[in-house]
Amino acid sequence: MSMSGPAAATILVTGAAGFVGRHVVAALAEAGYSSIRCLAHRQPALQSPGAAVAAMAGDVRNPDSLDRAMEGVSFVVHLVAIIREGPGGVTFQNINHRGTANVVEAARKAGVQHLVHLSAIGAGPDEHRRYRHTKWLAEQEVESGGVPYTILRPSIIFGPGDEFLNTLAAVVKLFPIVPEAGSGQNRFQPIAAQDVARCVASTVAQERYLGRTIEFGGPRQYTYDELLRLLCRVLGARRAMVRVPVGGMRLIAGAMELLLPRPPVTREQLKYLDIDNVAELDSVEREFGFAPQPLEENLGYVADLCWRDALAINAGFMPRHIRDH
Repeated sequence: MSMSGPAAATILVTGAAGFVGRHVVAALAEAGYSSIRCLAHRQPALQSPGAAVAAMAGDVRNPDSLDRAMEGVSFVVHLVAIIREGPGGVTFQNINHRGTANVVEAARKAGVQHLVHLSAIGAGPDEHRRYRHTKWLAEQEVESGGVPYTILRPSIIFGPGDEFLNTLAAVVKLFPIVPEAGSGQNRFQPIAAQDVARCVASTVAQERYLGRTIEFGGPRQYTYDELLRLLCRVLGARRAMVRVPVGGMRLIAGAMELLLPRPPVTREQLKYLDIDNVAELDSVEREFGFAPQPLEENLGYVADLCWRDALAINAGFMPRHIRDH
């Protein structure tokens, strides 16, 4: 198979205005892609030096908008996914699964040369865990869709604007006693959003990645306990950790889901307390040829969290200066 190079290709990025998407657009421009088409639910304002960036409003639930976006496209990077459900049909099934199926079908009709799909470690057929089940269903659509593909599965992604560490930090900042559900021994391997973007940009137009599913993460693994204690150090906060039975946390999370627009924890998220989210420690170096950034040296954005921000996050309102998408 022969693929056109960056200078000759137009590349479409779905979810381009999101937390990871902005870094991906910048990484693609740095890699030499001169024509980048950015699809977002609302039309984003994106710029990257040296690249022609065209912003388009579209929705992965709307096949017509995807057909328009795919016109003349050689490569697709599909980033759109949700980690919590919302009103207006924003469900795991509609976005993570069916949305991906729509993207794959539009890419097939357009003759796209390579589709890079961002999934997640742990995607699997367990229907009880709906988020990861729909991520797995999306992978099945990619694998069977008739478009040359690569599936990338990162561990949790950190950086300014992330949801996971900012939410944990808000709990640590606000409460003198930090509730902790489960054993606290499940492991994570945080990887910087910029590094995920570099991995994505390295994969596009490279035949050696075709047909592969690649799991990767940062340079160190942490238990949930260790992440909480790291955040305490970064915030300069001395906190007591108190174990709460998972059943009790489910009741609390259920009440928050009823009362808050964006609860800091959901019942769905509690289903993953006993699952590790890790890859091989040398996964990025081995597959993509660079050393990923360490978490400890790149948490300055969490240290900037003020008491008012922490209160807002715990009340279900993510401040827009922290996460504006």
